[in-house]
Amino acid sequence: MGDAGDEQLPTDEEVERALRRAWFPVARIADLERPRRVELLGETLVAYLDEGGTPQVVADRCGHRGASLADGHVEGDRIVCPYHGWQWRGGDGRCVHIPSLGPEAVIPPRALIARHHAREQWGLVWCCLDEPAVPLPWPDALDGSGWIHGPGRPIAIAAGPRAATENFRDVAHFPFVHAGTMGHLDAVVAPLAVERDGTEVRMSRTYDARGGQDALWQERMTFGYHAIAPAFVCLRMEHEDGAVRFLLNAPSPHTAPTAPGRPRSTIFWVEGFTPDYRAMTLDEVLESEAQVYDEDSPILDRLEPGEATLDNGAEVHTPADRYTLAYRQAFRAFVRLANGAPAAETAASAAAD
Repeated sequence: MGDAGDEQLPTDEEVERALRRAWFPVARIADLERPRRVELLGETLVAYLDEGGTPQVVADRCGHRGASLADGHVEGDRIVCPYHGWQWRGGDGRCVHIPSLGPEAVIPPRALIARHHAREQWGLVWCCLDEPAVPLPWPDALDGSGWIHGPGRPIAIAAGPRAATENFRDVAHFPFVHAGTMGHLDAVVAPLAVERDGTEVRMSRTYDARGGQDALWQERMTFGYHAIAPAFVCLRMEHEDGAVRFLLNAPSPHTAPTAPGRPRSTIFWVEGFTPDYRAMTLDEVLESEAQVYDEDSPILDRLEPGEATLDNGAEVHTPADRYTLAYRQAFRAFVRLANGAPAAETAASAAAD
């Protein structure tokens, strides 16, 4: 279980190129009453909703004198610079109005700012910096669920997206980090049945918290995990009465893998349930889950290194880490895919992991 075989590990540059071709959430729709400055992979951006409600993500700096567009306002499909009033169209990044030139003037063709792919899903704005190599993640567990859902408050952490993704699915840490919310659990982890298919990993296990008198959760549930590399996990929680809760976890990297210093990310997450769920309201579910994330944050903030390694030989592993190691294999497969590896080569490397 210790190494990745003969596979050559990706460089930080290859990982960065790959991540720029993946979708990450950058803001909640509810937080975009006005333009909002966001960070993604070392890029400072501004996310906003145009007057039609369509999300747009462009470079935060005006192409004229470098003012922050996040301090501006929206008119139609444009974001207006607060400094000189230049108007930039979100769809293509073009400047379409310069007040100082008058209404009939020709806009300089160089008046462009970077704009990026942006979409709304689950109450979040998702962004892809370069041409997408993979679709926006969608777990099949949600198909036909008719779930009631909402995004939780974003969690800022001093760690990378792989570390946050691994923590979310690391079942061995529950008795030590989450005794206050999940109850008193057995520290011994039963053998994990893990399946990986390319860039996706699945696992199902039973969770029993009925022994914890002060825990928020007091029931037996079946957990179904579905991870989609590079950094997305859907947790399906089936309760004893048949009702189902879902928790989507999507850490978004502020810093690039090639940047010096400690990585920073924000965990965006969405919680919901099927209409037959009666234990809590949506607001109560979101508040209870926020307490779980608050227990994780201090651990993530002090991990060394701040991002999970892709070199399995650099750490000691046990069978309880089987899902984590499968996720690292899926991540490496994603990096190969996003860097343009031929399909046959990607499949062969995946089989060798």
